[in-house]
Amino acid sequence: MLSEFTSRLHTNYIPWDGEISQIKQLLIKPQIELLTLEKEIQRVQGLLNDLFLKRDALQGTIKAHKALISIPRRLPWDILQEIFLHCLPTDTNAIMDCKEAPLLLGRICSNW
Repeated sequence: MLSEFTSRLHTNYIPWDGEISQIKQLLIKPQIELLTLEKEIQRVQGLLNDLFLKRDALQGTIKAHKALISIPRRLPWDILQEIFLHCLPTDTNAIMDCKEAPLLLGRICSNW
């Protein structure tokens, strides 16, 4: 916003009493505009938040349904069992650690 005080902005200028009332009068319209913009921003942010929620719900639905048709789900049980057996340690007893077989495999497929 340009005004007769623009050249004095960001300086050490001290306005006199008559200029103070001019500046206050000058600020009325921009302050009303700012309030209007802030209300519009709030409204649009509300719409955006609603869109994010809808997007997240759709992504969740898509992900859950894609899991139903994933390749590992369609493998025959005998192959899955064979994979499970080959993942177990043969030289030591299985350690009860969620980062190693057999517990790790239980996180992949609850039927194991």
